Amino acid sequence: MAPRPDRLRRGIRRSPGGRCSRTLALLTLAAVALSSCTLGPDFTQPAAPETDRYNVNGDPAAAVGAGSGTQWIEAGKAPDAQWWRLYQSPELDTAVAAAVTGNLTLQIAEARLRQSKDALQAGKGVFYPQVSGSLNQTRQNYNPAIVGAPSGAGVFNLTTLSANVSYVLDVFGANRRAVESLGAQVDAQRANVRAAYLILTGNITNTIVAIGAYSDLIDEIRALVALLREQLAIDEKRYRAGLVNYSAVLATRNALATLEASLQPLRQQRTQAEHLLATLEGKETGTWSAPAVHLSSLAMPQSVPLSLPSQLVNQRPDILLAEANLHSASATVGVATAALLPSFNITANMGDISTSMSNVFGGSGGIWGFGGSILAPVFNGGTLTAQRQAAIDAFEASGLTYRQTVIMAIAQVADCVKAIEHDALAVGAQTQAQAAAGQTLMLAQANFSGGTANYLTVLTAQISLAQANVNLIQARAQYFQDTTALFIALGGGWWDREP
Repeated sequence: MAPRPDRLRRGIRRSPGGRCSRTLALLTLAAVALSSCTLGPDFTQPAAPETDRYNVNGDPAAAVGAGSGTQWIEAGKAPDAQWWRLYQSPELDTAVAAAVTGNLTLQIAEARLRQSKDALQAGKGVFYPQVSGSLNQTRQNYNPAIVGAPSGAGVFNLTTLSANVSYVLDVFGANRRAVESLGAQVDAQRANVRAAYLILTGNITNTIVAIGAYSDLIDEIRALVALLREQLAIDEKRYRAGLVNYSAVLATRNALATLEASLQPLRQQRTQAEHLLATLEGKETGTWSAPAVHLSSLAMPQSVPLSLPSQLVNQRPDILLAEANLHSASATVGVATAALLPSFNITANMGDISTSMSNVFGGSGGIWGFGGSILAPVFNGGTLTAQRQAAIDAFEASGLTYRQTVIMAIAQVADCVKAIEHDALAVGAQTQAQAAAGQTLMLAQANFSGGTANYLTVLTAQISLAQANVNLIQARAQYFQDTTALFIALGGGWWDREP
């Protein structure tokens, strides 16, 4: 138990020398002994998921698409820090490098991380004695008659120089828990930086894929428009020759107009993707030119990682953010619990007082004081108890939020694994359709050269091939974006990122 304040004061009055020193020593020992008590739960990292799979029937070892090759899925492997390099696109590498240095959202997150670190450093100051100094000078008119003295009034200057020291004894760990909460907030902001970096690299990759896909689609549809115009001219000639009904001409015109109309939304979507890329790189759209990129220039990764669920909890920034928030809520329970108990404080001051500035350091007017205080809550209408219960409720909610975040993360990875499996099959089917359309065109051209087929047959085969190319571009773009989503869902390898 800490010494009573009235005893501290009586000891100082009786013996301002050795007795005061012994009392200070006893108080120091008591502070060290009592400060070992820290109320509230000690935080431990939640247990990782014990399952070794994401889908109930097991995860595939490869995503196989007929005609598209095999993409291997490496279970237990984490993504590399520069996973986007697997796409083998210099334009993508350049865009990511520019965004990492220029993206404003990432810079904001980094600034907030520095802010939280400074707040933590400021909070740690509570563990040290608080020392302040003051210098006061006043001019006074003092009349001795107020104390019964016969001499007359006098005007004089009074200079006071003093130093004050106070120290809070963290008996029940309130300050330690508060600083622990600040440390957890630093971890939360660090997770936000990692999340911003992860989302940025994923958005850059998907934007490059989108620009490439839109460019290829525009090229294919323009070629298809040219073919339909050629077919329309043939249909009009055949109609004038009485070989077909006018409905055939109208059908071709309708198909041509519909196809030409579809070009404008694609051009607008490509423009929006280019503007998004400029924004992600932290540049104004009016001073920036988009890279010329095509989807055909990107390579599909031959293998993709698939971390275990137990690894996922240490890799995904959103899970680490939920863990940091849970840690902060845990420490807040300790702060609220300690608020129900007494707080202890030691104060001391010393200085000089003189009627002359030149004599203030002479020591003839020395003053000093030493004391301690205990502040204990007696009645507050249940406020402190309710605040502690609210902290406990918040801690429980944070625990459930963490659990929900883990479950959602596992589900997201499971979705991505199934998506690339289905995408591979879709790309394989579209590749086969493209190959069949190409063979049909070759056969039509051979028959046309041999005189057994007319040019309309060749033109129809060319249109079918162009449509197959469009379908394949769309399927490949989806495959790229779902593969990117898997890298992001696994955490993106930020832990190996160079500072």
